[in-house]
Amino acid sequence: MKKIFAASFIVFLMISTTVFAGNTGIADTTQTTACGYSCSAAITEDGKLMVWGANYSGYLGVGGTSDVILPTEVMDNVASVHISENSPTYIAALKTDGTLWTWGDNTFGKLGDGQQANRTSPQQIMTGVKAVSLGFAHTAVIKDDGSLWMWGLNNYGQLGDGTKENNPTPHKIMDDVAAVSLGMWHSVAVKNDGTLWVWGCNNYGQLGNGSSDSYLVPQKIMDEVALAQAREHFTAVIKKDGSLWMCGTNLNGELGYTGERNSSVFKKALDGVKCVSLGYRYVLAVKNNGELWGWGCGGALGDGKIDAITPIKKIMGEGEVNSVAAGYNHSLILKNDGTLLSCGRNYNGQLGDGNNMTNEWTLSPEAVSIGKVKTVNYRWNTCEVTLEPMGGDVDTREITVTYGSSYGNLPEPTRTGY
Repeated sequence: MKKIFAASFIVFLMISTTVFAGNTGIADTTQTTACGYSCSAAITEDGKLMVWGANYSGYLGVGGTSDVILPTEVMDNVASVHISENSPTYIAALKTDGTLWTWGDNTFGKLGDGQQANRTSPQQIMTGVKAVSLGFAHTAVIKDDGSLWMWGLNNYGQLGDGTKENNPTPHKIMDDVAAVSLGMWHSVAVKNDGTLWVWGCNNYGQLGNGSSDSYLVPQKIMDEVALAQAREHFTAVIKKDGSLWMCGTNLNGELGYTGERNSSVFKKALDGVKCVSLGYRYVLAVKNNGELWGWGCGGALGDGKIDAITPIKKIMGEGEVNSVAAGYNHSLILKNDGTLLSCGRNYNGQLGDGNNMTNEWTLSPEAVSIGKVKTVNYRWNTCEVTLEPMGGDVDTREITVTYGSSYGNLPEPTRTGY
């Protein structure tokens, strides 16, 4: 097996997930690996942030604009790293002392430094930060006191400040926030009391409030929410009773049914849901009984088919699946026996089977050669796994999922430290 990292590196693959987390149902946004449009980042076990890949606009933070073909250290004492979903890319890192650092493309002032000039090295923006979320060109952070701060592009009011004026500096939006997630032009937040708040673009009904009007300030629309995730132009919510509700664009049956292009109200898709993951035009959900269900655009659902639109259907049987993560057009499935499976398109090696730059599809899940996975803990875009290594000691490895493709940066999962 090809060795890509030194022994201290975290193992990771690209996927994207959101889950019903813990007793409170509020997900942690800590993220220790990330993949962008054509670059990657990982945090070593000793807190060093390493980056590599395409370096347009100098967004890797190493200084200059030349591509970086090997992992290169940017900074140390890093707790989490986040890369924007779309190009042009920008990056945010949260250090262990709670300071927020940003760099890369700065169009619309999304770096939060009050300027619009691109930055080729990290710069400190804020202190006392515990969570970060990046949209297309707007940024959100939750501070230690639960206050939500936002900045960047505001063409649909996605900053929630009552205007459509872009703002290159952080400004406070609301208090008592437990989790936040940003779509392309809309934003959603869950407060500590379980209420769901939405704002920004609503052209596809992705705010779920029964209209197509965009909103410039947060609107409370639901109670008893365990988790909410924004993805491009649609939104998913798991309520505290385990029911899954969805709204927004439905061109490929993303909402679980056909005959309606969009829905401006949340409609129940499934009951008894343990965790859900929104992919690009498709959805995967694991029920409390271990069944895997999927719907939407086919090819990465793991049902052996590549149908254009797939209605809600059971993919795997009771007791089989622990959790799942959906990416751009590939998926990872963790079985209850610790086996990690992958399926979907593999044009950049994202299935972890050692192949790279192929256009072939794997329509049925196949095992990934990463060893037996002992436990998994999904957080807000991060899947933490405990492997059973060959040496007998338990090592912790991280698998992170983001929208996009790996562009060959990690064609094969690499076990290290043995």
